[in-house]
This record gives sequence, C-alpha cells and structure tokens, in this order.
Amino acid sequence: APFQSFGLGDPTMVECEPISNSDDQYPLQEIVRMTLPGVSASGGQPIPFTWYDGGLKPKPGQLGMPADLDVPYNVAIIRGEEGTLMVPITGDGTRFYREGKEVATDLPDHPDRNHWHHWIEAIHGKETNYTPFDYAGRVSETLAIGAVASRYPNEKLEWDAKAMKFTNKPEANAY
Repeated sequence: APFQSFGLGDPTMVECEPISNSDDQYPLQEIVRMTLPGVSASGGQPIPFTWYDGGLKPKPGQLGMPADLDVPYNVAIIRGEEGTLMVPITGDGTRFYREGKEVATDLPDHPDRNHWHHWIEAIHGKETNYTPFDYAGRVSETLAIGAVASRYPNEKLEWDAKAMKFTNKPEANAY
C-alpha cells in the first residue's frame, strides 16, 4: 500500500536485525530497516521503512495507536504527521488513528473482485491490475534485498538500484 500510494522509490540502505540466526539458516524472526528516498509527501526527507517478520510486531503506542491495541499480522502501518493508517493486506478494515485514538474516516469504496480472476484478466491484458506487474517487480526487489541483508546481521548495506548491487558489501552481490 505505501509504495503505490506515495510513489516510493527503491531503497538506498537496508539493515537486518535478527532475533536469532545461524550461518546455515535465515533468521526465524527479524526486523528489517530500510531507508527510501524522500518524496513530496515527506517534504523530500528520506523515509524510514521497517518490516517485522516471524511473528514480531511493532509497539502500537510508539506509532500513535492505542498502546493496548493487538496489531494484526499482515498489515501495512503508515505513520504520518497527522496520524497513523493501518491497512490490512486485503484492504478491508482500514483504520486511522490520531494521538492514540481511532478516528472515523470516510474512505472511498472499491468494487469487490475475485483476486485470482482479476489477476488472470490482467495477464491477458483485459484489465489493469490493482498492483501492476511493473510495480510488483519493484516491491519484490525491495523484499529481496531485505532477505540478502539477513545474511549480514546488523550491518548497513548500501543499495544502488540502477546498478542492481550493494556498493559497500560486494560479496552480498552474489545473492
């Protein structure tokens, strides 16, 4: 949701904080932090992007939501100057918070569609997908560099998207 909505670009830095890991296995739990280039919505300032994996969740009170909120899995949480938006991956049940309290919002309706059928129609060029393939490729790349970062725990890796390589850790480019 945030990549498409805000037109976010490719990460410039990625770091993985594993909770447990070993040389022969990816972390069972991790927090991956990235820096994305600024956009007009951020006043041009770099944007911190964090993903929690393996059952880890952010502390809602630190994100402008009620401290006792049980944050569901598989949501995008977008924190801005005016509040915090929590969007489930299904798109249903979007909630907005300001100063620790839920605020009623009037969100636009979108038609119910069968995701799988819609995807096939987009492949055949009959419809435009909600998440076009050019967009999905960029998001997949972002997630992939996060996975590579898990091989180098607690190291900041600098990413050059145009060259498709890590600039400060050449051995990471093998992946």
